[in-house]
Amino acid sequence: MIISDFGAVLRRLREEKEYTISKLSSAAGISESTLSRWERGLCKPRFINDISRIAKSLDVPEDIFLSSHDDRIKTLEDKVNTLEKYIRDLEIKVIDISKNQKIIRKKE
Repeated sequence: MIISDFGAVLRRLREEKEYTISKLSSAAGISESTLSRWERGLCKPRFINDISRIAKSLDVPEDIFLSSHDDRIKTLEDKVNTLEKYIRDLEIKVIDISKNQKIIRKKE
């Protein structure tokens, strides 16, 4: 499924590459008027082949335009948060172990 903000993403990527609509039209083989309508959010591509041609022309992965990309970003953010929590827990354990070693050394 195509992301809800397809037009905004398409425009941002096109502008980052310093492409005009005309240049992207030529590269992707899609009419300027169609690209303009997509960027303005008036409609979205109906065929995955169109997305493939745009992605190839802009040198980006196709899934950047697909909802699965949004889902993957969310999943990656969740994994990063989990890893950060795990690291904090490990740091606490290391501090506890260090304190316990100091106590044992004092007893000796």
